[in-house]
Amino acid sequence: LLRIVFVVILLLFIFSFLTKNIPELAFTFQRFNSSDITTGRSDLWKMGMEIAFEHPVFGVGILNSRNKIGMWPHNIYIQLFAELGLLCGGLVIFSMLHSLVEKIKICDYVDESNERYHLFAIYSQLLFLIYGFTGNPFFEIQVVGFYIITIALGVSRFTINRTCDYIE
Repeated sequence: LLRIVFVVILLLFIFSFLTKNIPELAFTFQRFNSSDITTGRSDLWKMGMEIAFEHPVFGVGILNSRNKIGMWPHNIYIQLFAELGLLCGGLVIFSMLHSLVEKIKICDYVDESNERYHLFAIYSQLLFLIYGFTGNPFFEIQVVGFYIITIALGVSRFTINRTCDYIE
């Protein structure tokens, strides 16, 4: 029992030390004390859109919304608008939606042996686009890298099949 009490006191001390010395960590815990259901994300979205409208042409630059707000906006669309500007952010979003629509259009032409790869690619894109409303930062490699790989997976399988049909 004495060990458990010691560990709890030690953890509380470390927690209080870290929140006082790391402003971003304190800001994160302050968000969770928010009274709205989004745990403070709506405030982050508001700050992100303010940045987007303050810098509508070029934005503040890739990965710089975190410097302005104190953390990521937790919405990839707002992050794109804030960091790339309204025009370029809109173009990136349009290209993501266009890629999804094109992948759905060619779904009928994919043969049965590669249909599961193609459907997985569509599912992954949809998951990324929906999760983007409340999810991770857009420009982190594990997030956007997975998205790019799933796009390539569906397109490469379809292209290989079409090429083999053409050669035969």
